[in-house]
Amino acid sequence: MLRPLISRALMLRALIATLFACGAMPVALAQPVYKYQLPDGRIVYSSEAVPNGKLIGTVRPAPVPQPVDADKQAKMRRDREAAAQAGRQRADRLEAANAEVIAATRMLEEAKARQAAGVEPEEGERSGTVRPGLSRPNSAYLDRQRQLQEDVEAAQKRLDDAYKARNEAR
Repeated sequence: MLRPLISRALMLRALIATLFACGAMPVALAQPVYKYQLPDGRIVYSSEAVPNGKLIGTVRPAPVPQPVDADKQAKMRRDREAAAQAGRQRADRLEAANAEVIAATRMLEEAKARQAAGVEPEEGERSGTVRPGLSRPNSAYLDRQRQLQEDVEAAQKRLDDAYKARNEAR
């Protein structure tokens, strides 16, 4: 029966010591800390004057964080979530813009390849002349060349627009 009384007394003392230490902590944190340089060049930090030490400055303790109320925490959480959502949306726009640049580049390369392959007249695109054995391109050939050129220009415009959209997404 004596044993439970001793352990209760020890627990009570430990609780009192803990409460005292927690209560004294803000006082200890509020004390200024001074930075001194000793004659041999060493730096010493102390809350009291150091004999033969040259005072260099005062080190301010870090401020004690204040508790944040529930409304502020909820607002901060909403702000973080909104910022994260905005970041995801920006990343999605940038990814889509990059995909469009790639597709537009491929389209331009294909249009230029078709234009290069279409330089030679096809059957029925040449008309004879008065001189035998000579011929010249007719309107069908010129229309086809104009269409190939328009395809290249449209592909180039799409690529330019894709680059502009990607730069705006950045």
